[in-house]
This record gives sequence, structure tokens and C-alpha cells, in this order.
Amino acid sequence: MGLCKKLVFVLPSTLRLSSEPCCPREHSDIEGSRNILRKGLTLVEMVVVMMILGVLITMTAVSISNFIKPPPKEITDNIKAALFYAYQTAILNNQTVMFVLNRADNKYLVVKIDRTDEGLEEKKMLESSLPSNLSIVDVMDLRGIKYESEKIEIPFNRDGISENYDIHLGREGNIIYTIMIYKFNGRIEIVPGEKSRAEELNYDKNDEKKKQEELEILFE
Repeated sequence: MGLCKKLVFVLPSTLRLSSEPCCPREHSDIEGSRNILRKGLTLVEMVVVMMILGVLITMTAVSISNFIKPPPKEITDNIKAALFYAYQTAILNNQTVMFVLNRADNKYLVVKIDRTDEGLEEKKMLESSLPSNLSIVDVMDLRGIKYESEKIEIPFNRDGISENYDIHLGREGNIIYTIMIYKFNGRIEIVPGEKSRAEELNYDKNDEKKKQEELEILFE
């Protein structure tokens, strides 16, 4: 490092060699370069650490969001409670209440229809979004008609509901739960898996027809 040797008198009888920079300016330039290099490496390290922290925070947030998602059964119970709320509101207030299934936004609403001097006015009473682990698949009535539009409305009035409906809930096309709404008495049931009362009714009719044909053949 460009060091030079010089003699230093410590005691009259002894001599000692000492090493000191002979070029102070050159030495200071080297140290300055080292400091600049050290600062550059520190910034790079900070950027790397920030990137790692960002990835870890993202992974943690996704894990937490998946962890706090309510189970499908709990979501289905909430929809059942909202349906019964719509039924009770229609009965007690003697007015039409719509239970709306918004398949496009994966949410459901309870909307009260008020009659005013200007006409019918919709008043939102309840709105809730479904998490990503459950979605509205379709709705089917006893005639076997399947409703798969982006917006499905189920009307409640003072007499209850005008039709029996089966609401199918699932994930990625697989039906996990069926909510069965009965026409009278506000009866609402939840059954696991896919259930269609329209298909069962057709099976019963076919069985009755088959039995009738067998009886006719027997008595011929």
C-alpha cells in the first residue's frame, strides 16, 4: 500500500521500526472507494431483502385469506337464514319481497318492493357476497325449468312463495349443497349434494304409470 519504513527513537538504547502510510492522500482515496463500494452493496442488499419480504407478505396474506374463509355449510346456512328473512318480511308487511341471486357478482340480496305514488320502488334490505370457495350454480323449479341467468329473482308475498325451488350451490361446477324452498309454511331445507325434486317427481310419475299399466295387463 505504498508504506515506507522509518526509525522511531523510543529509548536512547533501543530502536523500533514503525509502519505508517507514506502517502496519506492515496490512502484516503482508497478508503473513500471502499466506503462507496460498501454503500452500494448495502443498497443492493436492502432491495433484495425488500423483495423477499414482499413475497413473504403476499404468501402470508393469501394463506390468511384462505384460512378465514367460512366453510361452505356456514355460507349455505346464511343463505337459508336470508331466505327465511325474506319470507317473514313479506308475511308480516303484506308486501312483495324479492330474493335476488346475482350469479355474475356471486352475491345475494333481499329487496323489498314498496308501492308509492310514483310507482313501485325497490328498497335493498340485505346484501351479502359469497366467498370464492362457493358459488351459485343454478335454480330449478318443480317443472324442471332450470334458471341459469346472471340474475335470478325469487318472489315472496303474503301467501309465501309462488313456486317450489331448488337452489344449487357448489364450486367449479360440482354441486355441494341444495337449498330446497317449499311453497307454503316457510319451510326451507338444506341437503348435501345435488337434489332435484323435479326429477324425483318425474320418476314417481313414471313409476305410477308403470304400475297402472301392469294392473291393466293383469286384469285383462
